[in-house]
Amino acid sequence: MSKKPLDILFFDIDDTLYSTTNFTTMARKAALQAMIQTGINMSLDELNNELNKVIENTPSNYEHHFDDLIKRLPRETITHRETLIISAAIVAYHRAKHRHLIIYEDAFHIIQNLYQQGARIGIISSGLTLKQSEKIIRLEISQFLDPQAIFFTEEEGLQKEEPQLYQRACHKAGVNPKRAMIIGDSATRDIDPPNQIGMITVLNQRSGKYLNIKGLSEPDYTIHNFWDLEEILEKDFKI
Repeated sequence: MSKKPLDILFFDIDDTLYSTTNFTTMARKAALQAMIQTGINMSLDELNNELNKVIENTPSNYEHHFDDLIKRLPRETITHRETLIISAAIVAYHRAKHRHLIIYEDAFHIIQNLYQQGARIGIISSGLTLKQSEKIIRLEISQFLDPQAIFFTEEEGLQKEEPQLYQRACHKAGVNPKRAMIIGDSATRDIDPPNQIGMITVLNQRSGKYLNIKGLSEPDYTIHNFWDLEEILEKDFKI
């Protein structure tokens, strides 16, 4: 069986290249502990329950969770200046980025290896442009990416549920969708839409909130780590 041509590989970021779920849990815990230490008279569990209520009622990538959290709390639980408490949470959250926002070791190895083989590597990611760009820098993969093949939903004005996002990414990158691969963790966002335009789809079932959510269509491949992806590429594709 002859190997299929592959012109570009697009990667999702969150819960694909690193564990977003684990990072978010650790970072929010650090932020809430900092709030308590600075001037909140509540237990960590109580404060976390209040934060979850804030998160449930705000959009993705909302930037004022801690401000809204303070507004929810009884006045008698606040024992210091509110701006200092919020700032303590923000600083602790950002410090956690240095410790916990780390790329999977196998993901870094595969991306670096693909780059050294001359493969084109891109990103299709949901979220705010600056926040997702920061993640690329923190994951230390910017040097491997084709600058003409990085796409964020905010910048494009399209959501991942829309096939047009993937169609536009392929068009701007100058590739035929049938010779483009997308690797992501969500069946409904990273698999169903690109399947509609004929892309090669790879579902990364490693971790995250979409792990048990089924899509309307099947991926071309399913992996559980990036060593699986390496085997697929070696067996079925020429780059």
